Amino acid sequence: MSLLVSVSGAQSTGKTTLLEGVNSTLQLPVDEFKVARAVLEEFGEGLYDILKSEVKTIKFQEEILRQKTEHDSKLKGELDEFIFVERCPADLFAFAYTWREHFKKPSYLSWLNHYRIKCEQAMKIYDISILIHPGAFSHSDDGIRAKADTQQEVDTALSGFLARHWMDVNFAKPRFHLHQMYVGGIDERLAEVKSALTDGKKYLNYYENLLKSLGSSTSV
Repeated sequence: MSLLVSVSGAQSTGKTTLLEGVNSTLQLPVDEFKVARAVLEEFGEGLYDILKSEVKTIKFQEEILRQKTEHDSKLKGELDEFIFVERCPADLFAFAYTWREHFKKPSYLSWLNHYRIKCEQAMKIYDISILIHPGAFSHSDDGIRAKADTQQEVDTALSGFLARHWMDVNFAKPRFHLHQMYVGGIDERLAEVKSALTDGKKYLNYYENLLKSLGSSTSV
């Protein structure tokens, strides 16, 4: 079964550029599905138009989570190696969280709490997350990305979500590795990716073998 590696980060942090390098330079498989763009095309509206309505925003967020989870779940059985995807449910929650100040309604906050739980449950299929922090690239406002003034808040929300997920999952049954990336150059970033994969696989394999040995000892 494949080890699913998500590349996460706020808008304009260079995720697509890094994934292109992972595929072309490291020769590792990268899934090209961009869930937000796909759902926006289905809705026939731009992100800023959707954000004018709380109902549309909630519908949009629920749909991208549904499609992302369904799509990435299928990848787990395709290859017996690493496979990279852009974003994970942690990203989806982080953007939804930053929009709470936009709506400022109890109904949105109530939905957001339930959405967080759904995103946490959907994270179970991911084995390694590489979180790219902002600072290396200038923001590109294309009507699809969230605006520049929310970049730092998205990063903070995303960092907190992934850190909590790392602690929660690994306390119960270690199976998730988080690698945080601060470097900016593509060569440095690709070197970080290789390090994340090496460390992640060692980490996952170590605890998998440890749990197996504990299971064997208790059954004797």
